[in-house]
Amino acid sequence: MATRCGTCGSPVPARDRGRPARYCSPACKAKAYRARKRGPADTVSPAPRGPQAVADALWRDVLALVKAARARQEGREVDAATIAAAAAAARQSLDDLVARAHHPAPAVARMTGLAEPATARTAPRAPRPADVTKTRECVTKTREADRPGPSGRLQAVRELGPEWRLDADDVLWRGTGRSAVRIGSVRRAGLSGGGWEARHASGSAVTTGAGPRGRYPSRLKALTALAAEADRAHREHTPHTEVPVEGLPEGWRLTQTLADRDDGQWRLHAPGGQVAGTLTRETYGGRRAEWRATAGDPANRTALRTAVTPATGDPDRGSDFDLFRTRAGAARALADWHDPDLTGL
Repeated sequence: MATRCGTCGSPVPARDRGRPARYCSPACKAKAYRARKRGPADTVSPAPRGPQAVADALWRDVLALVKAARARQEGREVDAATIAAAAAAARQSLDDLVARAHHPAPAVARMTGLAEPATARTAPRAPRPADVTKTRECVTKTREADRPGPSGRLQAVRELGPEWRLDADDVLWRGTGRSAVRIGSVRRAGLSGGGWEARHASGSAVTTGAGPRGRYPSRLKALTALAAEADRAHREHTPHTEVPVEGLPEGWRLTQTLADRDDGQWRLHAPGGQVAGTLTRETYGGRRAEWRATAGDPANRTALRTAVTPATGDPDRGSDFDLFRTRAGAARALADWHDPDLTGL
């Protein structure tokens, strides 16, 4: 049976002599050393391997065997110890998957022709009533696993905060118990390049702060980016303040979400509910705050957004040609742009 790396889980090539290696590379060995120095309180405890993790490991091991087979067919030299380690790791992952699914599986060694086939297995016998019962139980468990709920016990991720939890399949949840909300998941990237990938619950990729090819150097960084985007989306949809606009008819109002408050921004709503544009607070060199007006709904990514500037003789004109001295003055100019019939009221 091949040894798996204690840090990343990849197969470790066998040695001709000496103690068997515990890590696949010096980088993984150094990472494990740093984790031991930090102690358990500062690390994300590794989650147990769920069905998806086992399937991913099997896929990586089979790909490694296929690449070695192609290299041998092309006449290139392939290390026998590496082939044996990959074959044994693939067989172990396959056995894990079979143990979860309760059904016979094909031999990986026979697929690739690189390793000695496993000990001869007897032909599958006719199912008995007990086997039919086990099969039905397996189907029931599979259907339950496909339901939108956590896989296994939720574990706290201390680095992200008390409200974040992680299940056995590296799926990130917000909250606890039945009120937990599925945020997304992280997974180790393919063989090429390595790293970690993060995806929202909708399936869209998370790329904020990612490196080349949208990947993160560690599992924790992928989880952090996923949690940050989820928190940003939550704040964008959480109302904070709503106030009327001085000098405009009833129905015109300024609103602000938690994310708008973070950005120093307000949204101007017309009486019909349309978003006329945004007002952004600007400061330069410690001077008093001034306001920039931009027409168009920021939520409509296809709409053309236009800067609204004060007229030359406008008493609300600020220190620059595109700034207003007061928020109310910027809101009135934005409303006139959205509805020209307001001019002169």
